[in-house]
Amino acid sequence: MNENNHPAVISLNVEDKAMPKVKTSMFATTDAGVLYLSLSIIPKWRESGFTSRVMTVDRFADITAVYQVKLAESRKNSADKSPTVIRLHELIDLAKLGLSGVKKQLEIEYGYKMAVAHYASVGAKLNNGTYTYFGGYENIGMGIATTIKGIIQHGYEDTKYGLTFWQELYDEFADLALLNKNLTGGGSSVRGTKNELKEELKIMHKVITGLLLGNFGKTWKIEARNWGYLRERN
Repeated sequence: MNENNHPAVISLNVEDKAMPKVKTSMFATTDAGVLYLSLSIIPKWRESGFTSRVMTVDRFADITAVYQVKLAESRKNSADKSPTVIRLHELIDLAKLGLSGVKKQLEIEYGYKMAVAHYASVGAKLNNGTYTYFGGYENIGMGIATTIKGIIQHGYEDTKYGLTFWQELYDEFADLALLNKNLTGGGSSVRGTKNELKEELKIMHKVITGLLLGNFGKTWKIEARNWGYLRERN
């Protein structure tokens, strides 16, 4: 079947004031993009209750978890990085600095009182009188992922603390946190190389857009944004 005729393969027009209209695929293709989209899909899929004969949400989550580990391992091998608690805390401090910058952007746009209502959308939670990240590595990682989704929602992708800043920070933090816990995926029933698992996830990304189209009709594109689609993350 020609992929361009597949009902779940959609291209959208993205308009840039300085450039003519170009078509950008809504599907992630890079290693990091596939991981980020998969992590974003999991909670939305569980909440929706949608089912597919191709794969269950539990299986999708298992594949995503093992893919995340294998991606971290491949990065470690290629960059010869050594995960340390010291570096993790350096990244946490950097993330908190970036989060303060995003909060200031919200304050400029909405005013301080109204900005507070938007803090949760960028991952800032109230902790001892301060809106910031808190908890262990896993919670902080989820907070950073929320920040990435939030800056896209608010249109801050190209600012000082935009996608480039956050995606690089998140990638390194996720790698080190996983490796620090000595995760290997050996106890999982999921098998395959990093690239094989990536292809499985990419197939499901397209299948899931079919579920959205079938359940939301004309408004499915709006829902797709909420699920994490429409932007590639390098």
